[in-house]
Amino acid sequence: MPAPVLLWLALVGQAVGFRASMLSAAAVWLAGWVLLRRVFTPSLTTALGLAAAWELVGVSLCLFAGLAPFPDRATQGPWLPKQVVFATMMAVAGAGALHLGAQQPQLRERLLGPLGVRTALWLSASALLLQAVVTLVPGLTTGAWALLQLAFVLGTAIVAGRTALAPSAPTNLRQWVRRWQWTLAMAAIPVSVLFVLRDLSPAVLLTCVQVVTFWSLGQVGVGVALLMSMAAATGLAFKLGVPARLVERLRLVLLPSQGRTSQQLQALWAVAGGGPFGRGVGRFFVVSEAVGARSARSAAAMSEQFRSAIPLAATDGIWALLTESVGVFGTLAVAMLVGLVSYWLWQEHRRALDPRRKAWFAAAFAAWSFSHVFTLGWCGGNWPVMGLAAPLLSAGAFNALLWTGVLGMSALLSQGPSIRLVESKPTRWRGTAAWLPPAFVVAVVIVVLSGLVRHGVLEREETLRTPFVYRPAEARCRRAVLLGQVVARNGEPSVNAEALPADREQRESTRRSLEAWTRRGAFRVAENGKVKVDGFAFVVPEQTGLGTVLRLAKGA
Repeated sequence: MPAPVLLWLALVGQAVGFRASMLSAAAVWLAGWVLLRRVFTPSLTTALGLAAAWELVGVSLCLFAGLAPFPDRATQGPWLPKQVVFATMMAVAGAGALHLGAQQPQLRERLLGPLGVRTALWLSASALLLQAVVTLVPGLTTGAWALLQLAFVLGTAIVAGRTALAPSAPTNLRQWVRRWQWTLAMAAIPVSVLFVLRDLSPAVLLTCVQVVTFWSLGQVGVGVALLMSMAAATGLAFKLGVPARLVERLRLVLLPSQGRTSQQLQALWAVAGGGPFGRGVGRFFVVSEAVGARSARSAAAMSEQFRSAIPLAATDGIWALLTESVGVFGTLAVAMLVGLVSYWLWQEHRRALDPRRKAWFAAAFAAWSFSHVFTLGWCGGNWPVMGLAAPLLSAGAFNALLWTGVLGMSALLSQGPSIRLVESKPTRWRGTAAWLPPAFVVAVVIVVLSGLVRHGVLEREETLRTPFVYRPAEARCRRAVLLGQVVARNGEPSVNAEALPADREQRESTRRSLEAWTRRGAFRVAENGKVKVDGFAFVVPEQTGLGTVLRLAKGA
C-alpha cells in the first residue's frame, strides 16, 4: 500500500524540487503504517477501512508537497511541514486511542453512556459560541466547526439509539416529550448553525447526518420530519435574508460563468485542464498575484509571488487540485478509497446489534460520505454547497483531529463481539429502511462524479473555452456612468468625487472599485466625449491560455 504514495512523492520532488519536508512526510507516512500494525489487529473490513483512510492521508501529503514552492497566504508558512505535523498528530493520537481501547474494553460502553448526549450538547453550544466570537473578531480562526461536528455525530448516535430502544409508543404529551426531548434538542443544532454561522453548508451536512441515522434504524417518519423542519428553516432564513450566499451559489451551479465570483468556474477550468489523465503531479498551473488571472506558469517554475490558479486549493478546492494533477481517472481511484471507508462504516452498522452502536456507525458513515460528496460536487459543478473540508484531504489541524476521533472511535466499537449493551428489545429496523441511506448516498455520488466526467472528459473543450464575465461589476460600472460618478477629463475617464455617496465608508469603497476598473480599461471615452463602458473588460478567459488556443482553433 505505501508504494504508490512514495512514488508520488518522488515524482513531486522531481517536478518542484526536493525538500527536506518531503523526506519527513515519507517517514511519517511509513511510521503510521508501523504503528497501525503494532497496536491494532483489526478484522478484515476494519483493516480495509483504516488502510484506505491512511492512504488518503498519504494522498494529502503528496498534494501539499506539490504546493511546497509557495506559502500559505494566511500564515505565510509552507504547506507541507504543517501537514506533516498534522499527520503525526493523527498517527500518535489514533494509535494511543486504539491501544487504550484494547486495554480497557469498558470504554466502549462508557463512550455511548447516558452522559454522552449531554456532553455532546454542551460541546455543540461551546462550538456555536466560539464561532459567534470568530464572526465578531476579524482574522480569528478556531476549530469550532470540527468540535461541533464531532459533538453532533456523538449526540445524534446516542439520541437515535435511545429512541430506538423505547418499548412502546407514547400515549400522552408528557410521554412524547420525554421520548423525543433530546431528539428535538439535537434537531435544533442545524437550525442554530444556519442562523449563527449564516451559511447553508454546515446545516445541510448536519441534517443529512440526522436523517441517515434515524432512517437506518427504521425511524423513517422521524427522518422525514427532520428533513421537512430543516427545509422550513431554510425557507424562513432565506426569507429573512440570513443565508445571503444561497441564491448566489445556486446561480453559480446553473451559470458558473456569470456569478458574483469566479471560484466555481476556476474549479471547473482546473478539472477540464487536468482532463482524463491530468497534467502530472506537481504540474498544475499558478497565476501571478501582480499580473492577475491572465498570466499562468507551470508549478515547476513558480516562486513565492505566485499562487495556485484554483481557488481555496488547500481546503474547499482540494478535489479540483487533485483532478488537475492526476486527471479524472486518478481522482476516481482516490474516490474509491473514500468509498472503502464508507463501506467499512456501513458494514459495521449492519453487523452491530446494539442500537446505539448501530446509530454511531450510521452517523459516522453519513458525516464521512456527505463531507466528501459535497466538496466533490462543488468542484465538479453539480452542487451549490461549499465551505466544507474534505476529510483527511483538506488542510487543517482541527480537520485532522476530528476525523482521527471519528474513525478511531469507530475502530474501537468495531472490535469485540457485537452484543447488545442493554436488555431492552429494540424496534425493528431491518428491511428497506436499512438500505435507503446507502442507496441515496450512492445515487448522489453518481450524480456528483458525473460532473467530473462531464467537464474533464466529455465537455472538456467547451469548459475551457467558457470565459468568466463579471456581470455584477459590469452593472455597477454602468450605473456609475449614469450617476455621473465617472466622467471624461482631458480625453480620459476619471472618477468624479463629487458624485460619490455621502457615507464615508461607502464613498471610499466606491472610489477604490471605480479606480480599479478604470485601470483595467472598463471605461473609455467615445468620440462625442461621453464615457462608455467596455464590456470586454469584464470578460476573463481560462487562466492557462488553453481556452484561447481552443477558441482560435475553432475559428471563433
